Amino acid sequence: MSPRRARPLRLAVALSALSLVAAAGCKKPVDDALVTFQVTVDTQVPTFANLLFAVTDPTGVPERTVAGDSAAHRSFRYGYYMPGVSGTVTIQGSAVDAAGCTIGAGTLVVPGVVAGQTLDGGTLTISKVPIDCSTAHRDAGADAARTDGSHPDGSHLDGSHADGSHVDGSHKDGSRDATSDRSTPHDGSATDGGPTCAAGAIGCACKTGGVCDTGLACDQNLCHSISCGDGHVDQGEECDDGNTVNTDSCTNACKKAVCGDGITETSVEACDDGNTVDNDGCTNGCKLPKCGDGIVQSGEECDTGATDNNGPCLMSCKAAKCGDGFVERGVETCDDGNTVNTDACSNTCKSATCGDGITQSGEQCDDANTSNTDGCLNDCTKARCGDGFVQAGVEACDDGNTNNSDSCTTSCTVSRCGDGFVQGTEQCDDGNTVNTDGCTNNCTLPVCGDGIVQSGEQCD
Repeated sequence: MSPRRARPLRLAVALSALSLVAAAGCKKPVDDALVTFQVTVDTQVPTFANLLFAVTDPTGVPERTVAGDSAAHRSFRYGYYMPGVSGTVTIQGSAVDAAGCTIGAGTLVVPGVVAGQTLDGGTLTISKVPIDCSTAHRDAGADAARTDGSHPDGSHLDGSHADGSHVDGSHKDGSRDATSDRSTPHDGSATDGGPTCAAGAIGCACKTGGVCDTGLACDQNLCHSISCGDGHVDQGEECDDGNTVNTDSCTNACKKAVCGDGITETSVEACDDGNTVDNDGCTNGCKLPKCGDGIVQSGEECDTGATDNNGPCLMSCKAAKCGDGFVERGVETCDDGNTVNTDACSNTCKSATCGDGITQSGEQCDDANTSNTDGCLNDCTKARCGDGFVQAGVEACDDGNTNNSDSCTTSCTVSRCGDGFVQGTEQCDDGNTVNTDGCTNNCTLPVCGDGIVQSGEQCD
């Protein structure tokens, strides 16, 4: 093979290997992985002729080239199509001079590459290295420009060859080699590794202002298809985590997980039934129902979220009632939880007191009134003669003392002559009706002339 034809042949081989990219718009076959990454060339790297990109692991992926040193080629986004590749990919980046010698190098390891999906691989930094010409192409010397502007293969700096053809593939007769089209990387610059990648097309650089062709979205200066699950947050998407897990923070519909979306978010929600019914098996806070959550569920009488048992709703979600053993604030004075009405707490949950109508321990009676003239006094003792209270219908008087010489005897009868007690103006009172003994029936001592024949008198 003549040197002058070696270069076009190499270009044809490269173009054949890069057939994965369609010349009209860089359409990505569905089984191709697309790895995008930031390329940064260190300022210490001298002026270079080309940037070479090669996948060293796995093998078989076509190399790519970005031609020319410029500010745009010192820092830019790049996309690398890889047919049928999955797993971990190692990308080698090199900066070479016009002689093909390596003057800069860097490596990027990208795990998790999946065929048919787009992945951001991070940043590939190309740093200055000692000049290594062992990496130059076999005919790199032929590519080096001579002082007269010609190359060993007969081509010149103006792009012409000795046979009249040009490095762009054109000939004197106006024809063009089919393999002569140059490609551009995703920033729009020229390469010699594949067909043209038009700005705004899928897998290519975005147009000015971050615009892509219809149906595509711009992300990190790279156009990609708009589809939920591709890992890119596109217009209309709230999130896109690029996976098929529906229970993480981003659903498979590319919506941020929220309570009420009907999907139970792992480690965040206990349930999610997607409705606004608060008292079914899942609350509106996406928690499983329980007593104390403040929501009256099936089987609960009440639920106020109580933290004690002294309110209208117990911590057991039962309505408070007398006899439940808990003293309800402002309603009950006691609650002993039993049905014994004669202990210290009545069955109406009132503390036992004299006058409550219930004869408690220590009480003789309890008629629940304030009358001291009936059979039960206000101190819950039974009425009796001498208690100082005249019991209606029973006692004529009751002076509450033990003195029988006053107006009321100790039998609670009014004092009178003949009652056997000397009271007031009485001279005597023998308590009988014998008028001829030592005390007359009008309670006077017998005397001659009292009209009563007493013992020792013949007449009176």
